[in-house]
Amino acid sequence: MATAPATDDERTVSTWQAISARLPFPFGEHPWWIDGTTRTADEKDENPRAWRNQVIDIFDQNDFDFQVFIVAASGFLTDSYALFATNVILPLLAFLYWPDRADRLPELYINVATLAGSVVGQLLFGWLTDRLGRRKLYGLELVLVIFATLGMSQASNGMYNNMNILSWIIFYRFFLGMGIGAEYPLSAVITAEFASTKCRAKMMAAVFLMQPLGQVLAAAIGWGVLTGLMKSQGLQRLPDHGPEFDGLAVEQQHQILATLDSVWRWVVGVGCIPALLAILWRFSIPESPRYTMDVAHDPKQALAATKRQFRRTARLLESIPTTADGDATHTRPNPRSLSTSPALTPSPGPEREPDASFWDFFIHQGNIRYLAATSICWFLLDFCFYGLGINSPRPLAALWASQMPNVTTTVVLPAATTTMMIPVTQAVTVGDNIYNVTTSVLANIPPPTTTITSIVAATDSSLEILDYQNTWAPAYNMFDELSHNAKFYILTISITSLAGSAILIGIIDYIPRKMWLVWSFLLLSCWFAVLGGVLVATEFSDGHVANVVLYAFCQFFFNLGPNTLTYIIPAEIFPTRFRATCHGISAACGKLGAIIILIVTENTLLSSNPRALDKLLGAFSVPLAVGAFLAWIWIPEIQTPPTGLARALRLPRLPNKSLEWLAKGWAFANGTDPTQENQRLGVSNKIADLWALVRYGGKRRVLGAADTLPGGLGTADDSIRAQTHLRVPQPQHHVDNER
Repeated sequence: MATAPATDDERTVSTWQAISARLPFPFGEHPWWIDGTTRTADEKDENPRAWRNQVIDIFDQNDFDFQVFIVAASGFLTDSYALFATNVILPLLAFLYWPDRADRLPELYINVATLAGSVVGQLLFGWLTDRLGRRKLYGLELVLVIFATLGMSQASNGMYNNMNILSWIIFYRFFLGMGIGAEYPLSAVITAEFASTKCRAKMMAAVFLMQPLGQVLAAAIGWGVLTGLMKSQGLQRLPDHGPEFDGLAVEQQHQILATLDSVWRWVVGVGCIPALLAILWRFSIPESPRYTMDVAHDPKQALAATKRQFRRTARLLESIPTTADGDATHTRPNPRSLSTSPALTPSPGPEREPDASFWDFFIHQGNIRYLAATSICWFLLDFCFYGLGINSPRPLAALWASQMPNVTTTVVLPAATTTMMIPVTQAVTVGDNIYNVTTSVLANIPPPTTTITSIVAATDSSLEILDYQNTWAPAYNMFDELSHNAKFYILTISITSLAGSAILIGIIDYIPRKMWLVWSFLLLSCWFAVLGGVLVATEFSDGHVANVVLYAFCQFFFNLGPNTLTYIIPAEIFPTRFRATCHGISAACGKLGAIIILIVTENTLLSSNPRALDKLLGAFSVPLAVGAFLAWIWIPEIQTPPTGLARALRLPRLPNKSLEWLAKGWAFANGTDPTQENQRLGVSNKIADLWALVRYGGKRRVLGAADTLPGGLGTADDSIRAQTHLRVPQPQHHVDNER
């Protein structure tokens, strides 16, 4: 049978595809000038259920997808760098533009504006992403970052001081915060929806690794730019304030100040480079096929885009016999063509999610508990994390100090009042005669006041320490000050945070994420309580090294546990149509907690009151303990115990549940029907299980089931175990459960 000749449009598309296939990534797999959601050919199978099954099959046969990882990670790295660069630039801004201020209000305004912008960006872009689609907005947030970065790097007071640089910086930092905030739901959702079930958690943890990497780069680039510019002009040892600076020639003074002014502009402007690269990478992925299936209800278009994105896997899945399961037919992977590694999880079928309203899904179906748990846990985490992380120079200087700082101040001290006899002459008239009579009276006479210069400990709240000054070494110039800040920051915070995130990537598939979130919250709660007590005993002494080590381990456990997991879990447990919105709400609650703690600590962390740090760190143990409790009672299990061959071989890996399975919600996870999971979530159920554990003892449950693995809470008595057993039949592969 003769085939019809190709049309001009078909030949044009074929030519572009042939050319693009020879080009390097990002053009090879998916050229940016071709819409990734456009169907290139009609599918032979006209069964929507089969299309949905094929999409999930293609996803789940992929391993770690480096293309998706680079697309998401590049933007997250940009935003982390821009956010934490404030630790470098704020001391310089204070020194150059408000040197006479002894309060920290300008610094507070800048940080609060950035975090407030993040709240707006997370809420707005999270909602828009679920309404308009992932791809239409993926990249727009980086345009905001580039606009704000370039604008801030050029801010000034104007030639005749007719503008206010602080106002301009606050303006641009707000829009920068919007871009940073928008990146959270977008990067998390894109990564979760494009990743295979088995690699989803690892890919998301790898994306979040960019946050501590951005912290390292911000400190290192700031240090490098400062050193390069100052040493190239021989200015690093010259004074930049005080009487010695006043004695320099006017030209030399201007050169020092101009060089310092260019340092912070370079540090800010460098953030545009990864943002530009990230925008180019983001043309390389299509619309999320899960969004196209579950929200746009077009599985055929989703399948076409998925085949285009994952061509090699799609070819292996072609021409494989289909099997029937009830009234749903679907394509199964060919074991001779694909990897023969055992699947550790029975992957439930991709369901078309019911079109319930937001109110019905969260209020009537009880899923508001999920949202409350992720939001409050993130709020409590950032309340502690950003209280010290976004404004690190002062607390780090206090931790590294081996003695109480001294401040030179000039005061006027009145001497004590003295009592003395003073002669008094009075005129007395006796008859016609006038006599001068002298008498003595007691009088209190204050002598003249005396002006002295004294060295006093910096614990008097009335002392005024300028915002940019180092209380522990007021004679430091800005080169010394910023160099010490960068060294302390890298050694104490950046390296340990980076190590925590890196280790979590390696172990995240081998630990129960829900229970690790609970235990890491509890661990940090205890750790901060210990750190606060140790600070009381060793602060400003030779034992300060213990404080530094304990604080560094706090940063390590932040990223090994809740800081990463609060980013991952909201992208897993909500359905596609609400996934970005809920992730944005959760992240916005976190930034709201950061704003509150910054305002609370405005007076607590003043350099004139350094001993307040131990009380602050000790107090952080309370919200962290509350976070552990909420995660325990309301967050569902995201993994399943290994079954079949994996269980027989005693493989430690805990398989992930699919996004479609987790999207069933609270009623399914907590339902007591034999077809439901019965995880026994909620306060009453968890307290009852805990009481049973204490009363009856025995083995413990990790994943809400009777399957026993180390590390969780559960019951031992047979009747108790039978009551709490995960009564879920092994689901058939890709069983469709449409409305």
